[in-house]
Amino acid sequence: MTRLFNQRSTRLHLLLPLLALVAGCQAAGVLLYKTMGDPEIPAQYELPKKPTIIMVENFRHSGMTADDADLLGRLVHQKATAINLAPLIAYEKLLELKATQPIQYGKMTVTEIARKLEAEQVLYIHLESGGVASMGGGSVHQGKASVLVKVIDATTGDTLWPAEIEDGRGVNAETNPIRGTDRYRPEDIRTQLYDDLAMKIVRLFHKWKPDSSDQ
Repeated sequence: MTRLFNQRSTRLHLLLPLLALVAGCQAAGVLLYKTMGDPEIPAQYELPKKPTIIMVENFRHSGMTADDADLLGRLVHQKATAINLAPLIAYEKLLELKATQPIQYGKMTVTEIARKLEAEQVLYIHLESGGVASMGGGSVHQGKASVLVKVIDATTGDTLWPAEIEDGRGVNAETNPIRGTDRYRPEDIRTQLYDDLAMKIVRLFHKWKPDSSDQ
């Protein structure tokens, strides 16, 4: 009995340093996480530092208003400018071209528009769906949107990214269901929806941390 006790005691003495080492590593890991936070997520594609135009279109869905595409375009441009993502052509120039030459604009290809605005590449966003829907007899509202994103060479028309997906990389966003009040109007939810979507789009092209509130 004494011999068995001594064997167990010896094993325990051998295990204690190992347990202390494991506990120390865990504590160090917790401290490192608290100090450094979540690891950075790399960009899916590093946008070349060339004159770039941001274009958002929803031509496949005539039922959607152009306002949704314009709002998303402005927000993406704003967030991309904030982090100096690339030399951007002013978004107002694109809107001016649409407004002053609507017939010609409708016949122009993406690359023709880009070259006319002196851009070398296009951050092209196709707005597949988007808007605010009501539920619960109209008392609850929720925003949902879906886009396809790609980068196009303005000279050749080739897709620079993503090479393996012809239509573009899918990105989705949605807001939490919100009960309609004077504080939360459908228009406010719509703005929040596209602001979140714009952030997700821009994050495709620069490294970021999950706990970051950038853009």
